[in-house]
Amino acid sequence: MSRYASIDIGSNSTLLLIVERKRPAGVRVLVDTKLSTKLSYGSAVGNAITEAGIERQFAALDRIQDLLANYHVAQIVVCATQVFRVADNGPELAAEIARRYGWKVEIIDGRREAELSYRAAATGLIRVPQERIVFDVGGGSTEIVSGCKDRIDFVHSFPIGAVKLAEACALTDRVSAGMMKAAMSHLGTFLPADSLATVPRERYVIAVGGTAATLAALKLGRQVFDPALIHGVILSREWLEKTTADLSEMTTPERSARLAFDPDRAEIIVAGGLILNYLVEMLQCTGVTVSNRGLRWGVLLDRYSELATSMIKHEGSV
Repeated sequence: MSRYASIDIGSNSTLLLIVERKRPAGVRVLVDTKLSTKLSYGSAVGNAITEAGIERQFAALDRIQDLLANYHVAQIVVCATQVFRVADNGPELAAEIARRYGWKVEIIDGRREAELSYRAAATGLIRVPQERIVFDVGGGSTEIVSGCKDRIDFVHSFPIGAVKLAEACALTDRVSAGMMKAAMSHLGTFLPADSLATVPRERYVIAVGGTAATLAALKLGRQVFDPALIHGVILSREWLEKTTADLSEMTTPERSARLAFDPDRAEIIVAGGLILNYLVEMLQCTGVTVSNRGLRWGVLLDRYSELATSMIKHEGSV
C-alpha cells in the first residue's frame, strides 16, 4: 500500500489531503482537512504577508507535519497560490517552508491552478455532462475554466477572492444593502462582463473552494463538516441569493454561530457568496453543483498518474 499527500497553501486556509492506494480496490481517502491560517489578511498593506500570518501558517504546517508522520506518508506534493504570487515576501516564505519541513513548495500560476481544479472537480460526481464550467472561488483569486471533458476552451484567473473582497469592501461584519451594491460594483472592476464574453453559456457548472463547500454544508444543516456529504450538493441561483443576503444581515458572531462547522469563515462568507452570485448572474446559470475535489486533488492526480480517480472512496477526515 502506498500513501500520498497534497498540501494546498491558500490565501485563507491550508488544505491537507492524504490518500492510500490499495490494489485492486483503487484509492481511499484517509485525511481531508482544513486549517485556517488567514495568510493574506492585511497583506494589502505594504503588499507583504504579515508576521502574524506567517506564525499562523507555521503552526498549521507543524500540525500537518505530525499528521504526515503519523500516517507514514512517503509521497508529498505542496503547492501555494495567489498570496504567494503577489506578496513581496511570498517566494521567501516558500523557501523558508522548504527549509523547515523539507517539502519543495511550487508557487503555481493562476492558469495552472485553474486547470488542475478543473481536472479534479468532476471526479466522483454522478452523470456529469462532458461540457462543463468550473468556478474556484478562493481567498485571493477566482478561477474560471470551461471545457469539454479534458479539453479546455476557456481558462482565466482573476485577482479577487473572498478575503480580498471582504477587506476591500468592509464585508466582515453586518453589511448594508448599499455596501452590498458597492461590493458588486467593485467585483465588476476585477471580473468585467466583457472578460467573460467567450465563456460558453448553458453548461453544467461545478463550484469548488471553501465558499462553495461552506455554503453546501450550511444547506445540509451540518454541525460538523463532512467532505464526503457536500460532494454533489446543488445550490440554486435563488438559494444562493437568499442565503448570501441573510448572512449579510448578521453580525460576525451571529454568522460564526450559524457556521458552527467552520466559524473562522464568518468574516468572508458574504464576500465569497457575492462572488458566486456574480458569476452565476453573469453566465446566466440556474445554479451550481458543489465539488469537494479542488486543487489539492488536482495536484495529486497530476503528479501521480497511478492514482485511480474512478475508484476513490472516502473513509474519514480529521
